Amino acid sequence: MVMTKHDFIAQHTMAKRAQKRRLIYVSAFVWGFGLAAVFGMLRLLTYWEEHGNVDWFRSVHQEWVFGAGGFVVILLALALFFVREPYGVECPCCREKLLRIGVLLALMTGNCGYCGERVVDDCDGNTCDAGPLLHD
Repeated sequence: MVMTKHDFIAQHTMAKRAQKRRLIYVSAFVWGFGLAAVFGMLRLLTYWEEHGNVDWFRSVHQEWVFGAGGFVVILLALALFFVREPYGVECPCCREKLLRIGVLLALMTGNCGYCGERVVDDCDGNTCDAGPLLHD
């Protein structure tokens, strides 16, 4: 399916906004979970200090509790950076996402940078319409 330059830019802009929204949602989840973990550990430690005669708490060190919580927060932060999908317009032939230089190639030549098939119909080599796409 070959699209016009205007449709291509609109699809790329929508994909970029969806990626930004997803990043905000995942960041809010990671921060919320991290704060809940920290406050939970603080509550556990205050309970530990108030009821010092609890036998099963004696075998758990405070460093282990904070270390386990910190490890979970680090794993969530890594998930934020490594699990996200790239945004971009998908080539109808090879199904690759056209990102950064691939967007410019598609707008200037009309062809996919991966497979060389036609993606954009009305290309004149002018990237002035792509203004914000150059800086993504």
